[in-house]
Amino acid sequence: MTLSRTEHETTLLVHQGIGPRRLLPKIIDVNAAVYPTKLYSIFPKSNSIADGLVNYDYKQLANAINHVARYLDDNLPESLEFDTFAYIGSKDIRYSILAMAALKTRRKVCKSGNLLSAPHSEVDNYKRFCFRRPLAQ
Repeated sequence: MTLSRTEHETTLLVHQGIGPRRLLPKIIDVNAAVYPTKLYSIFPKSNSIADGLVNYDYKQLANAINHVARYLDDNLPESLEFDTFAYIGSKDIRYSILAMAALKTRRKVCKSGNLLSAPHSEVDNYKRFCFRRPLAQ
């Protein structure tokens, strides 16, 4: 069996201990180093697709994650056990960046999107998931 160039490079990275067996932020960093111009995603410039699209590559993604991680470290208390913080906003590329930055800084982000319209039991489940401690009855 002959490996393609990409498969061969991936195999080498795995044997060096920096391949896909790592956490997602590490995989993004490896992709940014090995394939900096590889397309990560395409998003609309605005709410109207007629305004055009923006391409994001892995280098841009990794840079954004690192900037947000630095911001979190500078503005939140030190996290030793994956402390939770809330994010209120749209679930677009900014949420992906924030989630990866949270992992890099040993935090977890709790997206609070539609809590106001959710049934009461869903709100309780959401709180249990985000804060991982029993709720007062």
